[in-house]
Amino acid sequence: MEIVDKSIALNRKMAYVGKLGKRRELFYQNYIKEKKECIEAITQKFLKEIENESKITPCKQGCVHSTCCNEYVDANLQECEAIVYYLYQNENILAAFLKNYEIWRQKEKETFEIYKERETLRREIRAFKKPPIQKMERFKHGLQEQYYKLNLSCPFLDNNQCLIYEVRPLMCVAYYSIDPMELCSPLSTKMPKIKQAYDIPFLSDRIFYYAKLDLPLFTLMPLGVYRIISEGYSYLSTIHGIGNIKNDAMREPEIASIKI
Repeated sequence: MEIVDKSIALNRKMAYVGKLGKRRELFYQNYIKEKKECIEAITQKFLKEIENESKITPCKQGCVHSTCCNEYVDANLQECEAIVYYLYQNENILAAFLKNYEIWRQKEKETFEIYKERETLRREIRAFKKPPIQKMERFKHGLQEQYYKLNLSCPFLDNNQCLIYEVRPLMCVAYYSIDPMELCSPLSTKMPKIKQAYDIPFLSDRIFYYAKLDLPLFTLMPLGVYRIISEGYSYLSTIHGIGNIKNDAMREPEIASIKI
C-alpha cells in the first residue's frame, strides 16, 4: 500500500536519518531485541507457575475470542516508538494499522473522554504517596470497564491475529487466563481467573535515545503509535524533558534536504 498522507510519508522518511535518526534506529533495534527477551521470560515464568498449579492457559497468539484485545492498553513511549519502528519494517502491517485505525477512531469522542480522565487520574495519583482508594479503583477498574463496553477491537487485531505480536505492549503480556477458553467469550456469564505479572522493570525504564525521561511516559497505545507516525518529531517535542528534539532533528542536513 502506498502511503498517501504526506505528513505520514514525511515523518517516515525523517525517522532514522542523520546522527539523531541513526541513534534512534540503533536504540530501537536493541530495544526490540531486549523486549523480546523480556516477553519470553514473562511467558516462561507464567507457564511454570501454571504447570506447578496443574492448570492450563488458553492464552496464545490467535486466540479465537481475543477478548483481551478490547481492553484499554497502556504502553510507554519507548514501546510505542518500537512498534512504529516495527511497522516501518513491515509495509503490509503498517497499511493494515492505518486502515483499522480509521475504524477504531470512529468512537474517538468516547475513547478520548476516557483517555483524558485516565491521564488526569494518573497525574493525581502520582502526586500522592498513598493515593486515595477511590481514585485507584477508578483508574484500575472503572475506566477499564467503561472502555471495554465500547467494544473497540485493537487496531492491530486482524482476523483474531495480533499483527505486532513480536513487539506487543508488555501490558498485553502481563495477564494470563487460567480458566477454559469458553470463559473468555463475551457471551460468558462468568469471568475467567486471571494471573498478573508484577514488577516489570522494562515498563518503568526512563532511558531514551535523546535524553533520559523525567518520568516513564504512558499513553493509550494505538493513539501513541498513531501520533508518532502522523506527527513525528513534532509530537515528541511536546514531551517534557525532550522539548528540543524537533529543533535538533531539523538541524540535521540529511533531514533538511528531505522533500515529499
